[in-house]
Amino acid sequence: MKTTKGIVAEVFGAMQSVNETIEELEGKFIRKESSERPLVNRKFTYAIDKNLGIVSKLIEELIPKQSYPKIQEYQMKWGADREKLINEHAKKDEEGKVILNEGNQADVPDEIKGILVEMDKDYGEIITDLDTTWKNILAEEVEIDFYNFDEDKLPEYLMQKDYNVLKILFKEIEG
Repeated sequence: MKTTKGIVAEVFGAMQSVNETIEELEGKFIRKESSERPLVNRKFTYAIDKNLGIVSKLIEELIPKQSYPKIQEYQMKWGADREKLINEHAKKDEEGKVILNEGNQADVPDEIKGILVEMDKDYGEIITDLDTTWKNILAEEVEIDFYNFDEDKLPEYLMQKDYNVLKILFKEIEG
């Protein structure tokens, strides 16, 4: 099947989410937090596991290794610089924790807000370059052979967002 790297990444994320939901539901039953054993269709879990294996093998090829460190490096430095500045200058409560306003923003003096805006501008070029790089990477086409399964094997508790992404894995019904 021909698709984009972005679609493969979305499917990978949805499959991980579904696996976590299954593990959580089964864990609640085992810990006796729930009296009902989750109805997990083994053919469905097999299909998810099989596809996770297929995608896991390809994921490193799909997303170039050199892109990840640059993005992580940028995010860590920018985040650390912002956090340090905010922690040094924000209003704090009795416990020393930063007070957030209604917009979930730290209350800092206007001078510091200006520095933060400038910091964001300085990193803006990097943001734009990384964003463009990622969009280009995710738009590239790739050939992948997913393990398909019947839609009727889906569990009832599957979230709509996961269903929408996992539709690519359903067997096509000939008619």
